[in-house]
Amino acid sequence: MAREFGRALHGAAPVDVIGSVPGRWIVQDGQHWLNRWLELTGDTENAAFMMLTACRMWRFAATGEHSFKTAAALWVLARDPSLMAVRQARSAGPAR
Repeated sequence: MAREFGRALHGAAPVDVIGSVPGRWIVQDGQHWLNRWLELTGDTENAAFMMLTACRMWRFAATGEHSFKTAAALWVLARDPSLMAVRQARSAGPAR
């Protein structure tokens, strides 16, 4: 995200400074976090963050596209509108 959407305050553009990361690394990291979050079923404070981030992971794994959490949630809901947890996370407000 920083490489693709970042803005330099001084010096070269992020795309010129930050190297690309292999997609498989991003998917593997996402799998790590999904497994970690399976242990946090009572973490209501971070539930929206985890759900919306999981949407980003799904979209990236399926398409190779990075996206903001809200766009990823809309992408997920376009595939399966019945996912109420995604709708709840979107309405919960900003997810860090």
